[in-house]
Amino acid sequence: MIDRLTKPLTRFSSYSVSPALLREYDKKKPASFGKCEVDAAARILLNFLADTSSEGWRSFTLEELGNYCKSKSLPSLGSALFGLICGWLDDGGIPSLREPLPYILQLDESTFAVTELFAEKFRQ
Repeated sequence: MIDRLTKPLTRFSSYSVSPALLREYDKKKPASFGKCEVDAAARILLNFLADTSSEGWRSFTLEELGNYCKSKSLPSLGSALFGLICGWLDDGGIPSLREPLPYILQLDESTFAVTELFAEKFRQ
C-alpha cells in the first residue's frame, strides 16, 4: 500500500497545488529539508518542475534535469538531487549518515517523480 505522502506527482495527479504556486510559497517562507544543501537541491528541483511544466506536476528523466541544470549554469545534476534521492552526512553536532525520506521515486528505468511529501515540505 502506498502512503498518500509517498505517491508520485505526475500529470495524472490530483494534487491541488502546482509547482509554480509552491515556488511562490517558498519565497515567503522557505521550506526546510533539514540541511541547507538539501534545501538548495529541493529548490532547484521545484524550479525545474515549475519552469518546464505549465500544466502542473510531471515525471522527468535525469537527462532533462541535467540539461536544465546546465541551462541555468548550476554546478551539476547532483546539485539538484543532493539529499533527496540518496543518503547524506549530517555534520552538525555528532556526525551521522541520514537516509533520505521518499521525496523522489523512480517510476521505471529512466523516469522519476517527486512525491507529495516533497510538495508538502513547501507548504509547512
